Amino acid sequence: MMTTGLEIRSQRDQLSQTILDVLSSWPESHRLVFTAVHYAGHRIDVAADLAGIDPDEAARVLELSERRLRAALRAFRREDLVTDGPEAPALAGLH
Repeated sequence: MMTTGLEIRSQRDQLSQTILDVLSSWPESHRLVFTAVHYAGHRIDVAADLAGIDPDEAARVLELSERRLRAALRAFRREDLVTDGPEAPALAGLH
């Protein structure tokens, strides 16, 4: 069975929604650090200043946040998708 553009878009939408859901579940300081580093491209010391926390604490927050997000997105990784059967070739192209 071929994967359609609509199915791929749906999976992307699910991925985006999962990211937003995970980020929204974090304390404000964690969101600030993560988004400042990963989306705005700031250094950790700048992210710490934005969040009003110590740079060492910001580094710990960033590491924890990255681990939490990776865990939440595990279902979207290739190894967790169907690897056999008629839909496998189409799903393999998603990652």
